[in-house]
Amino acid sequence: MKTRQHKAPAWLLTELAIVKARELFKYYPKVDKKAVLTALYLAHLHFGIEKHEQHRHSFKSAVLARKFLQRHHVSPLFIDKVVNAIEAHHAHVPCASFEAELMKNAEAFKFLSAKGALIMLHEGGLRGWNFKASREYTLFKMEQKFKLVTLPRCKREAVKGRREILELFNV
Repeated sequence: MKTRQHKAPAWLLTELAIVKARELFKYYPKVDKKAVLTALYLAHLHFGIEKHEQHRHSFKSAVLARKFLQRHHVSPLFIDKVVNAIEAHHAHVPCASFEAELMKNAEAFKFLSAKGALIMLHEGGLRGWNFKASREYTLFKMEQKFKLVTLPRCKREAVKGRREILELFNV
């Protein structure tokens, strides 16, 4: 799989998204928690490290996730919810459920905290990038994900996280 091939995304970043989702569950108790967590864990089954590959990874990951879930005899409605969340996490398709919206917001936070920025900076080094390239990519991901945050509770926190990252990187 691409995730192993590129050693990306960093598992620590996925865990940040999981932590954010679990935090959001407290405010949205009726959300299908299993669908959100499943989508977060399967969102990067296919991955490309180049910027031009990023728009495709959500669709390719969704195809792989659908096949995986079908092989495990998961209900079609659950599969559709998870697949839509994966496809929608970069806003290439609309969110068809609140679970998809919550997943997109939680997933964005892996690049909207100082901890996530430092993890990504480190990942760039592991990929053989110089500091400048790692810094630029981290800031690119921060801005990309900042635009995807839609839930009011998340927007306030994203503004704070973005400000912390910009200060951290002296921007």
